[in-house]
Amino acid sequence: MQQVMAFMNEYGYWFLFLSMATGMIILPLPLEAIMGYSGYLSFEGDLDWFTCVLAAAAGTFLGMIVNYWIGKKLGYGFFKKYGHYFFLKPKTLDKLSDWFLKYGNKLLIIVFFVPGARHAIGFFAGITKFPARTYAICTALGSLIWATPFIIIGKMIGPGWMLYHEEVKNSLYITSMVLLVVFLAFFLAGKTSPRVSDFGFRLRRKLSKLIR
Repeated sequence: MQQVMAFMNEYGYWFLFLSMATGMIILPLPLEAIMGYSGYLSFEGDLDWFTCVLAAAAGTFLGMIVNYWIGKKLGYGFFKKYGHYFFLKPKTLDKLSDWFLKYGNKLLIIVFFVPGARHAIGFFAGITKFPARTYAICTALGSLIWATPFIIIGKMIGPGWMLYHEEVKNSLYITSMVLLVVFLAFFLAGKTSPRVSDFGFRLRRKLSKLIR
């Protein structure tokens, strides 16, 4: 992290943008910590917090677009043939693909706060040929929602950002998991109960209006 902070001090917004992009694609970088530190630098007056949010969100968006492109290039056929090496049987892949095409736009916003999932969902969106325009809109929105709290909290806390970084990260992680569980409950388990199903239908309709 010391080396990352040194690069951040030297190259500012450009390093933030590139680290977010490459971190989303392949490099195991501490992305949340990098955003938190950029917030701290804005507290010190070295960077502008709003520009940090834009740079982090833009880098994240670029990385997710590259993941989508890689998944699309590999294609559905690749995982049909070699999916068993990843514990994805053809039947399972078909079910996941159908489900993702129906509800993927909601997941694209929630999973940014789940380590690992935010990387994988981009590839999977490309593999299943999820609509590119919807993917781009949801990814742009998710990138902003993910980047903003880490940078703002880093700016607000200032020198103590590192002490509270893990707590903030864990809180956001737990919140996203709760939202994901609620999502699964209403969109999957809700089908077994007419009352819950009706509530789930109305909830889906409201969420769809908000996300479109």
